[in-house]
Amino acid sequence: MESIFEVAKYFLSLGRMNHRKLQKLCYYAQAWSLALTGTRLMNARFEAWAHGPVSPELWHRYKDWGGLAISSYEGIPSFNSDQTVSFLKKIYQLYGDYSGDQLEQLTHNEMPWINARGDYPPGAICTNVIDEDDMTYFYRKLLH
Repeated sequence: MESIFEVAKYFLSLGRMNHRKLQKLCYYAQAWSLALTGTRLMNARFEAWAHGPVSPELWHRYKDWGGLAISSYEGIPSFNSDQTVSFLKKIYQLYGDYSGDQLEQLTHNEMPWINARGDYPPGAICTNVIDEDDMTYFYRKLLH
């Protein structure tokens, strides 16, 4: 299983981005790994925050950047599997052209985040964990 921090470094090696976009790219990497392989890519959980899925651990790492673009990562992240870079490259091809705000809107229309939010009103603080079974089911369904 990969470190969410190494996955984040990979995405940042492709260019500067704000925290919101980085969070969503990591979320989609986890979701698509679950859908395609039935296994988690990272040992990370995502919560249904007001602005979409967020890994609290990743948020704490980059919170000081606020809404500014995080500096790009210089170097090669360390992964446990040779296939990880190829997989992450595909995730970036799918979602990399979207802004953080656009990715937020995408997740707000998807069942895993909606289910985890439950009856919380828009903008309300919510730390409910997004169910990985919901992620697996929803993204597998998109394949068909």
